[in-house]
Amino acid sequence: MSLIDGDGASKSEEDRFALAEKVILRWDLSSEGSRRSLNWGDSGDESGEYFSAIDETLNLMDELSVRSDSEIVDRAYSAIQHAMSRLEDEFRQVLIGNTVPLDTERLYGSIRRCSLSFPVNGA
Repeated sequence: MSLIDGDGASKSEEDRFALAEKVILRWDLSSEGSRRSLNWGDSGDESGEYFSAIDETLNLMDELSVRSDSEIVDRAYSAIQHAMSRLEDEFRQVLIGNTVPLDTERLYGSIRRCSLSFPVNGA
């Protein structure tokens, strides 16, 4: 039995969602195969496909939320939750990967030079 049999959603909407859901869940953080990062820097095919799947799911959620089939809407919300979790982790990795370590000695020297260049009140 189909998830949506005569409850208002067309087969093409169901198929579109199933494809988008498959792409999103392929990168689910809990699955063993998705431990690697999305390919952000090179061609962008993987990340583009991922973002397209998210967009497709969001668009379909708007269309499907007015219908009575709550199972497919629940699956769509779940897929979006997985995507948000994955994107949060990816963003964290980008931030960590581009963090420059703080050179405390250099910072101290800069602060000291600045404080010496300002006259002290009453002097």
